[in-house]
Amino acid sequence: MAGQHVRSQPRRRLRAGRIVALGLLLLLMVGAGAGLGLFLGALRTLPELTPAPPTPQMSSIIYDRYGQPVTTIFATQDRTWVRLSELPAVVPEAFIAIEDRRFYQHHGIDFVRTLGALVNDLRGGSLQGGSTITQQLARNLFAQQVGTERTLDRKIREAMMALALERQYSKQQILEMYLNLIYFGHTAYGIEAAARAYFDVDAKQLTLAQAATLAALPKAPNLYEPIGHPQAALQRRNLVLDAMVQSGFITAAQAQEAKRQPLGVHPAQRILQKGYPDPWFVDYVIRELLQRYSWKQVYEGGLRIYTTLDPRIDQQAQKIVTDNLLSWYPPDRLKSAGQRPLQAAAVLMDPRTGEILAMVGGLEHSTSLGNNWAALPNRPGSAIKPIAVYVPALSQGVTAATVFDDSPVSFPRPGQSPWQPRNFESGQFMGLTTVREAVRRSVNVVAVRVLDAIGVEKGWTMARALGLESLTPQDRTLSLALGGLTRGVTPVEMAVAYSTIANGGLRPTPLVIRRVVTADGKVLEEEQPSLTRVISPQVAYVMTDILRSVVEDRPPNGFISPGHTGGAARIPGWPTAGKTGTDENFYNAWFAGFTPTLTGIVWIGHEGNMAPLPGGMQGGSARGPAGLFSKLMTMALEGQKPVDFARPSGIVTVRISAKSGKIAGPLTPDRWARDEIFVAGTQPAELDDAFYTAEVCADNPQLLYQPGCGCTPVSRLFLRRPPAQAADMSMTAPGASCSAGAPGQPANPSPGGAPGTPPGQPAATVVDLAIGDGGWSPSDLQLKAGSYLLRVGNGTGEAHRLVIDALGVSADLPPGQSVDVPLTLEKPGTYAFRCDLHPGEEGRIVVTP
Repeated sequence: MAGQHVRSQPRRRLRAGRIVALGLLLLLMVGAGAGLGLFLGALRTLPELTPAPPTPQMSSIIYDRYGQPVTTIFATQDRTWVRLSELPAVVPEAFIAIEDRRFYQHHGIDFVRTLGALVNDLRGGSLQGGSTITQQLARNLFAQQVGTERTLDRKIREAMMALALERQYSKQQILEMYLNLIYFGHTAYGIEAAARAYFDVDAKQLTLAQAATLAALPKAPNLYEPIGHPQAALQRRNLVLDAMVQSGFITAAQAQEAKRQPLGVHPAQRILQKGYPDPWFVDYVIRELLQRYSWKQVYEGGLRIYTTLDPRIDQQAQKIVTDNLLSWYPPDRLKSAGQRPLQAAAVLMDPRTGEILAMVGGLEHSTSLGNNWAALPNRPGSAIKPIAVYVPALSQGVTAATVFDDSPVSFPRPGQSPWQPRNFESGQFMGLTTVREAVRRSVNVVAVRVLDAIGVEKGWTMARALGLESLTPQDRTLSLALGGLTRGVTPVEMAVAYSTIANGGLRPTPLVIRRVVTADGKVLEEEQPSLTRVISPQVAYVMTDILRSVVEDRPPNGFISPGHTGGAARIPGWPTAGKTGTDENFYNAWFAGFTPTLTGIVWIGHEGNMAPLPGGMQGGSARGPAGLFSKLMTMALEGQKPVDFARPSGIVTVRISAKSGKIAGPLTPDRWARDEIFVAGTQPAELDDAFYTAEVCADNPQLLYQPGCGCTPVSRLFLRRPPAQAADMSMTAPGASCSAGAPGQPANPSPGGAPGTPPGQPAATVVDLAIGDGGWSPSDLQLKAGSYLLRVGNGTGEAHRLVIDALGVSADLPPGQSVDVPLTLEKPGTYAFRCDLHPGEEGRIVVTP
């Protein structure tokens, strides 16, 4: 019994072993069947490989007007392809050591690692790693076909693709593609982008420590990226160095030396979001591209985009705008005064072609495709007057000499109180005013009267035709004349409109992209300058000449005031035309102007448009748009030989009376006569009838002389004008006959009489004096002893103060205004005068007996 019992023990163990073996065999058969099913299913979804290496996502490159590269664009980062042979050996070695130590031994799959992961999956554990470099490459190249879900099916597809890649490409090709496509965190794709993003160096300059830091990232970029997680990155880097020692790539001593080095990260100096050259222009180009091509084609299609950019002008323009505004209006000072920081924009365009040479979209560029103020609408104030009022008026037969009454006016509005436009100059009115002077001094009332005369629809339609495409149907109101718009207009649109005037009436299409070429040389588009005739060359020339008188000094004859609003915009040596603009709330200030070869637009305002500009800034301010315009244009035109505006045929010159717009006649005083240009056929044919003579009583010039009056008659010159509604009107004509009391012709006296002269007293002689950016004009006055009315014009965009110490005179001179200063010179001698606000602005009055 005992013996049998002893013999039966091995049989039971044998039967148990057979059961276990059979169970294992069955399990393997089931597993094989399941694996075969998964394998066949995965195989059916695999993509076909092309005989050439797959084309990687290629960055697009933007070039300037001279064919030089400006910047490379990619979705989030510059992805420049780097050859494996260009990299230091430690770079691929670091990745092989930590990611795939048997890279050169396997054929796409590391079966030891993969089998371990597969068994774990079959047991129901979490999906483990084990992907080789080739598998990771397959995942990047064929993400759509392989999938991104963490399933066994996806792992099989990935493995099969890896095997196929290994059959198609060499190990060197696979490693090169991998290094150029892998994601490194912090918006960096590819080894070149990572080297730039983290260390601000080219990939070929990477050190051992830097290579190990980058090799640490593919496992978990968000956990190990060294900018946000320096400690974890340091530990992972040292682990990579140890792995390199174990793989025989470096010695232990080299690893220790590398471990002693800090991470040395220089964050994101060249990431697309910040810091790329000419950012506002580049942003504008990208937006243009995205309107024509798909996002993928723009960012990953390897396009070559040739633009109109002049990098010297663009980069200096940004510096001029930023440095000057921050110096004039420091943000800390504005903040302490409860004011908001400023924003600014500038556009420089060649008016002959529409090519944008430079663009400033703000004081600081911080976000790719963020707010570009050069392409955002704001209210233009009076800068719209030439576009929506005076160009259409000149096209309808109005001339630079046409006279409108600058006096109070009221326009009815259904359901609202009447609109009564006011002049910018403290509500003052100047009476009969020519179109040229109305533009020169930016007279609001005249602008509204002109638009009312030609019709709002004509003004709105012309403004749209000239390029102001942001205008809405709701802008068809008289407030269009003053820039009171629903949305506003953009600096780019203003550049187009003013370039049309500069270009003789040919409107250019704004151009920033000259040519777009694919990576294989196919030309997708090639743009040529496009010009459309909008107004005649003659109208454009007259408008240009009127706008020149806004900036340039002109002889005082024929103007009510010597002041002009754009003096601060002068460009040394160049004929310059332009217009100031300030909206009614002082939220926006503009200067728009041009020379024969360059148009410049400057806007200054606040983000949000909800606060007045500091320091009483206006469009004509020297420390504002006009001053920036002068600096920008002077810089951009450096090296060019000045040329004048070409005068077309069909322009005639006539000496006119500034009070009637007719030909100056025998009674027209020199004070009110000037030469004016006209489109042939619109010049006046009649003699001036604005002035007339009348006999008045010598001791009371307000009484018309009649026989039997008992007073001494004297002949005086008077101005005939419409019935007065405003106080230009401080100059009164004789109102009644000395005998019959009959009312005389309502009029203003000739310029020999000064405003405010008491009736019956001799009129003071008017003497003109003006302050401009070049100082006083004239700087020396030769006068005889007597009483004078010093009419002082401020042709600049900032306040001045006239002081004559010896005579106790002090008079404030607001920007763009004219002030009358009574002056009594009793004793011969020399009297110094000066501006109390600006050292060096001095002159003298020499008084003779």
